[in-house]
Amino acid sequence: MKYFFLFIISFISIHLFPYEWIEIGDFDEIVWKYHVIDGTNIQVVGVEDGLYVNSGTEWDFFYRGLRVLDIVSLDQNSILVADGSGSCLSAGLWEFDLTISDYIVVMFAWAGLKLLHCNDNYYYIAGNYWQSSNGLDWNFYNYWDNDFVWSVAVHDNNVVVSTENNVYVSNDEGITFIPAEPEISNIEDLVFSHDGVLYARTPYTFEESIVYVSYDYGMTWDELFFGSYIGRIGVDSSGRLFVGWRGYPENSTGVAYWDELSQELVYLNDNLPNLAITRLQPYEHNGDSSIICCTHEGLYFLTDYVYTADSEIVNGPFEISHFPNPFNPSLSISFDSKSDCFVDVTIFNINGQKIKTITRNDYLKGNHLFTWDGNDEFGNQVGSGLYFYRMVVDNKFEVIKKCVLLK
Repeated sequence: MKYFFLFIISFISIHLFPYEWIEIGDFDEIVWKYHVIDGTNIQVVGVEDGLYVNSGTEWDFFYRGLRVLDIVSLDQNSILVADGSGSCLSAGLWEFDLTISDYIVVMFAWAGLKLLHCNDNYYYIAGNYWQSSNGLDWNFYNYWDNDFVWSVAVHDNNVVVSTENNVYVSNDEGITFIPAEPEISNIEDLVFSHDGVLYARTPYTFEESIVYVSYDYGMTWDELFFGSYIGRIGVDSSGRLFVGWRGYPENSTGVAYWDELSQELVYLNDNLPNLAITRLQPYEHNGDSSIICCTHEGLYFLTDYVYTADSEIVNGPFEISHFPNPFNPSLSISFDSKSDCFVDVTIFNINGQKIKTITRNDYLKGNHLFTWDGNDEFGNQVGSGLYFYRMVVDNKFEVIKKCVLLK
């Protein structure tokens, strides 16, 4: 069956269901990192002067004297802790052994420890670029003439680092690197989604902030959206992008997620006691996709941030249809325009996450046929379910319609 829509434009409005930020612990101080030790239920929280550890029902504090900026697991009884005062010359890497409840020095890093990351085989440090196979013995690599490494992100064998001048990409677990082309500078933060989409942002001190996205592990980049003083980015376990503001300038605070369907930020500041954000992390809660929000006064998570999208229909100079519906293996979208125009067709899943761009091109007046083969941007087959396609014509006429992939 064909579904016809004549002369339509759809304006999308976002309606949030009631949501509630839930506090973890009772930390009336700046929280820098939340971590659950691999293979356990042991929770660890990094704060301004040490660690909190919860092995059951109570939080025990272990003083370090410097802020704990990042935490990763070594095994079920120990973690790696990166600390510092904010100065590049006062940072160290420590093993915290839960069996003796004490810190063991691993190394001091003269250029600072900015972030820790790991995959199945290696651990990585940003600041200077360090790599380790066990988390305890580290090798320094001076690939970029002592340029400070602002961020490192890891997805499977792909390691991506950013310096002031460019982003560099490795597909052999960080042994060799290729520069992104064209160059992309001033990337302060890199974050992978679980399926390999890579996001980046410019420094939080930039009044005109840019958030970028890459679908090829950092080799090429697209501008996703602009903002002011964006200080944090994070991705939940379903792939939804979140951004946060860290309180610089003083009134730049809060947290929001990027809605791909409406192409706008949806703010989630209600009921969040502190709006100066230090970190945004994915979190699984009772099988639901959630986001962890570390703030200047406490630690919170949120699950129920689902929205619905409503459409208002008015006139527009085109006609479209899609068929079959349900479809397997491919969906055809027919478009008939009365004049030459620019057409953007994009596929989204039910969570509002972009799956694939079908076209972004100029077309002559007349009939055109677009096809979605059920693959995502990486050529992977998506699962059965409800999807949306959005067509935007000349950046002002828009329609969003449902389609069902049935395997």
